Amino acid sequence: MFHIFGRWVGRTLMISLASALVIMATLLAGQAKADNDGAAIELLRQAGQVLQENDSFTVEITAEIDFTKDDLRHIESSNYVFTAVRPNRFALRVVGDWSPVTVIRDGQQDYAYQGLFHQYHTRPAAGDFRQLFDADNPISATLGVLPMAEELLTGDFLSTILEQNMTISDLGQQEFDGQTLAGVRLVADMIDLDLWFTTGSTILLHHVQADYERFIRELRSHQANMPETSMTQRWTFNNWQLGEPVADDVFTIDPPVGAEQVFQFGPQPPRHPLLGQPAPSFTLHLLDGSTRSLSDYLGRDIVILDFWAVRCPPCRDGLPVITAVADEYRDQGVVFYAVNLEDSARGIENVFDSLDSLTSPPMVARDTTGRAGNLYQVGPIPQTVIIGRDGLVQSVHLGFSPAIGDQLAVEVRALVEGQNLISEPAETRSADLACLDVNLTPNELPLGQSATVSFLIRNNGPDNLEPGMYLVVLFIDNEQVYVALGSEPIAADQEITLDIPAEQWQCRILSEGEHAVRAAVIGYEYLQDRSNNNNNVRKNITVVAPQP
Repeated sequence: MFHIFGRWVGRTLMISLASALVIMATLLAGQAKADNDGAAIELLRQAGQVLQENDSFTVEITAEIDFTKDDLRHIESSNYVFTAVRPNRFALRVVGDWSPVTVIRDGQQDYAYQGLFHQYHTRPAAGDFRQLFDADNPISATLGVLPMAEELLTGDFLSTILEQNMTISDLGQQEFDGQTLAGVRLVADMIDLDLWFTTGSTILLHHVQADYERFIRELRSHQANMPETSMTQRWTFNNWQLGEPVADDVFTIDPPVGAEQVFQFGPQPPRHPLLGQPAPSFTLHLLDGSTRSLSDYLGRDIVILDFWAVRCPPCRDGLPVITAVADEYRDQGVVFYAVNLEDSARGIENVFDSLDSLTSPPMVARDTTGRAGNLYQVGPIPQTVIIGRDGLVQSVHLGFSPAIGDQLAVEVRALVEGQNLISEPAETRSADLACLDVNLTPNELPLGQSATVSFLIRNNGPDNLEPGMYLVVLFIDNEQVYVALGSEPIAADQEITLDIPAEQWQCRILSEGEHAVRAAVIGYEYLQDRSNNNNNVRKNITVVAPQP
């Protein structure tokens, strides 16, 4: 349920995402416990029962956020369409947002696309909807744009909420826009969620309201210089369709042009130069003194090499995880060698003695001279290499992360099934992106009124650019107030005007006087941007007292 807060807090409070997530983990680690209200529990049970009695649903969702920091106020709206067909298909599409998001399960594959990074992730659709929501799963993290996603998919509001040990209280009934709604409040240590449901024979979620007051107060206690901040957020659920037939094309997985396939969203390490190349062979002594040559396996088996050292804590963390994956597929032609870099036999044995989670001791090849490490261009460690039955380097992982076990399992399974992991590098295109102008209308802006905003962007060529290959960014008084994926193609040697739709985003300046405005256009890493610093434009806007 709480994946949503990392995303919005990281963005709207304009603090570092890492800091926000650390604080969030601390705040949510110990959640409120108290006696729950019987009427509220019964309402949640009935709402879940309505969903369980229907094998499909489609609902339109409007997300609204109103955020004020110092003298800048942002108002943003996004629109979602959420469809599910039990037991194993769903589609969530977010449109009109700074970062378009799509999450789909087609019955065979899970797929998530995040527009901000222009990246997508796929994995086999394992387990039921409830098993989808693992902490390290990029699919479930992307579903975090929508609170209550797990409850809606499983048709079980009550169990998932009770598992989080939050206090559940009854808010009674109130009139909203001519409807009588019944409310439930969920209280965690620092965040409250109010859930409002329609009443009558069919109880459906109408809207969710998030209260961040205590959370912002706690953030301020951790950050002495944090500016005055307020935030409200609401998700409204409209046009419910229950039990209606759903066309198969709703669940079509179709990554956007130029999107990069990744295991974790965010900046990616450079493509390893050995990827797709024949695996270099070497001969090393094992820990037991025998000798083994990699050429004995190349062209026949799937080989995992993990380059590690005793002095490296992340290496020690990764060894049990990689060993477990290799053990699972050992009978299917998977061979694993932990290639130790220049440590003594006693030091290696001491590490294994200390690893309680190690399912079985891996075979250790001792690279006492560093020759094997040089052949595989090992820099930072650990470095984990997977070689396919074709003898080619199919995958290279640098460092350790909690998701490495899932990543390796997906990759090894694919290789066992005869698939190829080597993807073509993202197509490199050349552009000279220029932000020629940014227009805020009116230029003399009445205090508290929102201006309309448009960017004038030119692609000086020579390649055409697809939507999603660039970002537009707006700063006011050196504060980043808007960032969005480029939604329009730009042909070579052409210019376009990109408008920010007022129904999707507004920014109001709450102090009179002259304010600095800067706009930029930014290409993604695979875009060779030869812009020579002409991708920024600056101007001023004057905020005046409103006319009486």
